[in-house]
Amino acid sequence: MGGLTPSVNVLFLSAVSAAGAGAICGLLTGMGSDGASGLLETSRGGGWIFTQSEESCVVYGMPHAAVEKGATNTILPLDVISSHLRALVGEAGIS
Repeated sequence: MGGLTPSVNVLFLSAVSAAGAGAICGLLTGMGSDGASGLLETSRGGGWIFTQSEESCVVYGMPHAAVEKGATNTILPLDVISSHLRALVGEAGIS
């Protein structure tokens, strides 16, 4: 999928395959569009998707491609991603 090695798309597809709706995936700063298609499929599989906000990215290519595809549940600045993930994990009862 996409011809890149390693491929973030393949990583996200394996996450949704293993965890289904329990998958939590994020796409941070990066060049190109790798990851966008995999995130869209993960989202369709019920996973929770976040992308890094444009203003906090060094390169907004990869997150932008995912946003353009409609593959994200939320867009977060870098400095709140960890607290957001902790809240999601807490809501799910994972320790």
